[in-house]
Amino acid sequence: LYCPAEFDGWTCFNYTKAGSDAYVPCPALPIFNPKEKVHRYCEANGTWRINIETGVAWSNHTNCVNNMTDPVSKNIQKTRLFDLLRSLT
Repeated sequence: LYCPAEFDGWTCFNYTKAGSDAYVPCPALPIFNPKEKVHRYCEANGTWRINIETGVAWSNHTNCVNNMTDPVSKNIQKTRLFDLLRSLT
């Protein structure tokens, strides 16, 4: 049993075995650290984990902005991410 391949708007996830995490590189955008990984969890029933607040499959991009070595760059990237997310709503 597998979760289907899916594009979350920024990242493509391949078919993933049920009950496991999928890891892919962060998108090549100025707000993200491309050396880090985005992850998504494939539930035991073969569906992607759903964000209970939005009702859609959840991709965790936290490491893309949280693991910056330079605190100034990290804050700038978080601000850009917030602005980008706000513009999408």
